[in-house]
Amino acid sequence: MEIDKKDYKVLFKVFSNDLIISILTILSSRDSYPREISRILGVSETTVSRKLRYLERIGIVESKWKYVRGRNAKIYRLVVREFIVLIKPSGITIVVNKGVEGKERSYVKDTSYSSTIPCVKGFIGRTRELDLLHNSEKPVVVIWGFKGVGKTSLVAKYVGSLNKPVLWINLDPSIDLANILWRIALFSNTLGFSKILDHLKGYLYNTSNSIELLVEFLNKNDVVIVFDNYSELVDYRVKVFIHNIISRIKNSKIIVISRELPEKLVSSSNVFTLRLHGLDFTDALKFVRERGVVINEKDFLKIYELSKGIPVLLLLFIDSLKDGGFDREYIDHYCLYIVDSIWRLYYSDLGSDEKRVVEILATLMDSVPKDLFKEIGDIEDPSVVVRELLLKGFIDVVNEHVSLHDIFRFIGSRLSSSKRSMYYRIAGDYYRVNARDFYDLLKAIEYYIDSGCYNSALDIIKERLYSGGLHYSLYARKYLSLLNKLVDRVDDKEIILCEKGSVESSLGYYGDALEDLRSCLESLKGASDEYLLVHVLLQLLRTHIDLGSADSIVGEIVKEVRNRTSFIRESGDYRLLYRVYNELALVELFRGNPREALKYVLKAHGIAKGFGEQFYNGLTMLYLGITYMYLNNYSKAYKCFKKAVRVFNSISDNFHRAVSEFLLANTLLYFGRVSKASEYASRSYLVFRGCKNIGWTTRSLILLSMISLWNNCFDEVIDYTAKALLLDSSGLSNSLNRAKLLNIIAKYLKTSDPVYLKKLVRAGSGSFRDVYDGGVFKKFIREYLTRIGEEDLMNKLFNQIQQPP
Repeated sequence: MEIDKKDYKVLFKVFSNDLIISILTILSSRDSYPREISRILGVSETTVSRKLRYLERIGIVESKWKYVRGRNAKIYRLVVREFIVLIKPSGITIVVNKGVEGKERSYVKDTSYSSTIPCVKGFIGRTRELDLLHNSEKPVVVIWGFKGVGKTSLVAKYVGSLNKPVLWINLDPSIDLANILWRIALFSNTLGFSKILDHLKGYLYNTSNSIELLVEFLNKNDVVIVFDNYSELVDYRVKVFIHNIISRIKNSKIIVISRELPEKLVSSSNVFTLRLHGLDFTDALKFVRERGVVINEKDFLKIYELSKGIPVLLLLFIDSLKDGGFDREYIDHYCLYIVDSIWRLYYSDLGSDEKRVVEILATLMDSVPKDLFKEIGDIEDPSVVVRELLLKGFIDVVNEHVSLHDIFRFIGSRLSSSKRSMYYRIAGDYYRVNARDFYDLLKAIEYYIDSGCYNSALDIIKERLYSGGLHYSLYARKYLSLLNKLVDRVDDKEIILCEKGSVESSLGYYGDALEDLRSCLESLKGASDEYLLVHVLLQLLRTHIDLGSADSIVGEIVKEVRNRTSFIRESGDYRLLYRVYNELALVELFRGNPREALKYVLKAHGIAKGFGEQFYNGLTMLYLGITYMYLNNYSKAYKCFKKAVRVFNSISDNFHRAVSEFLLANTLLYFGRVSKASEYASRSYLVFRGCKNIGWTTRSLILLSMISLWNNCFDEVIDYTAKALLLDSSGLSNSLNRAKLLNIIAKYLKTSDPVYLKKLVRAGSGSFRDVYDGGVFKKFIREYLTRIGEEDLMNKLFNQIQQPP
């Protein structure tokens, strides 16, 4: 039939509308209804209904009511199959062909179907992420992260720069597989690939064939398909469909955007995964400033610490500002608003078990073993909950330890004090029972203190003290801070004072150590706790030896210890007896009696064999090595220290390994192997400095100074000794005198200033009395001054030295 001349303008108007062309393309393949068409095209159902009514009014489609999926729906069918435009001298003629029922064919091959890429306004930063996307050669990209972190904006910015055809599919919960296939079919038809669209006609299609056709299309073309909101998918068949195509594409690119990590997708070698975090500080500040907020860096820092640069939270912060803009007086109000937003946007969507795990992590403010959550009785399956939180990005799991994303750490402060105390106690119990090293015990002590279970914390300390358990060397400063918190909160204050004195002495805080140990000794007068008394005496003895105190003071303490040796032996506490023999050995070395010291060390060695523990084996090698140094048998000393290094390395005891390497460096210096001595000394210095142990850091700095002096590097000597003097500012340690001596020698040899010569002679006194060097320092000074031809200086120096008896 021929259409009236007056109506041809109406038809031209129809064919100039992209949405109508897309609707007609769908109806050319099958009958449909407004809701289904709206889902396929991603536009509102109202808009589709309006267009269909218009098409029905002009006679291109017709409709009838039908019961579909539990409801009445108006089904539309295309009644016109062909339009032919004839241009004749008499004018334009349009022929409408309604076709023959059952023999229809789709005449429209070049539709203008397209999808809309989200508009990106005010895009800031993300340079690193964009570079990663542009440089990735993998055909599939998965971008995941929190709600509002900027995933969609990043992808829109990226695909907008590619100059390629893009199909953007928003995977809302209502979408199904048929919907996805129709969108892809319309998109591919636009690009001249009609096989998918032909395959979908009359519902005579299957998923397997659709996948094959889609893969063919993707590999013949260079296009981009974006699946946004992947984590919102309900139809499992869509997930299977996407998973089946990602490993087979080569030319095109598929981008999946998700709030959660899609495990099955990222397991493919074809996939590049990018987790998106908030903007860095500079970009976040620029983000708010470009939106009209006047704020300086200092004020913005607090906002950034809470929001972590997540754009949606920054936008909420901007919305919370009053008409007058940012006001510093309301900073707490802005921060509270951000916290409330985090609670509303993220935390409130979690299940009850997920919230419990987040609460525990937010309370403890640390990474914890996954097994800890098994101690929470009302969490049905902790491993499943942890996995779900990991996929949602709330937590990270490294080496079976779980840590909470920084943005949720405030949640702990919102819990009641009773709930926090309960979590602290549970954590304390877990670490106490499952402690693998002293660091775990420290955590148990800290959590017990936070929960108010002070006696439980005291029990751990008492057990360590009396059983000679795990050593605290690497964590001495942390241990000391916990002891300071606990000292006034328990009845058995003497145990805490004894441990405090021990830790302070090991760190080089000799004044504080003496004060605490003497206070403890005073409190124990008349008490029946002989074990604790011996521990206090031994620690006092060690502290005075490190200080180089007068022999009379040391002798009084030794007498008290020897009076209790038989009691210790009869009690069967062989670990304490082992320690007694080693401390008495150091006393004999301090007094210049190495052969007597060797007897005590061998007794201790015999006891240690019964322990069957590598730690005591290594410790015995250290004492034997020091004793052999005093006996001038440096070859044996070297072998003992080498063995100690191997033992402590095998049990991952870094602190005692560093002590062994320090002593090994001393013996190597004796043999003139300066380069190797420097290597060991440098390694030990790094460990001592890392655990902030003042005493041993000072000793290692002095050893490095000696090595530098031997190499005539005077500036290095001055630098090392200045650091040592700064560390040992208390002036209580013998190391102070050594540092002064080496500093002045270097300055004198560098400048030849006679002023330094006078200072040098005065500084010599008391410099050579350190029980841990076996006389190496004294020998070194003699040999070095002789080697450089300073015999007169050496004689002056040693004639002034008051050596111990």
